[in-house]
Amino acid sequence: MEVISIERSTYEELLTSFNSFVTKMKEMAK
Repeated sequence: MEVISIERSTYEELLTSFNSFVTKMKEMAK
């Protein structure tokens, strides 16, 4: 159960980082 929660939190962090990366790329494209 602990491993699942760790993987889930890591996935959320990756998703957040990816979203911020996409936002930066959109700003650069303008």
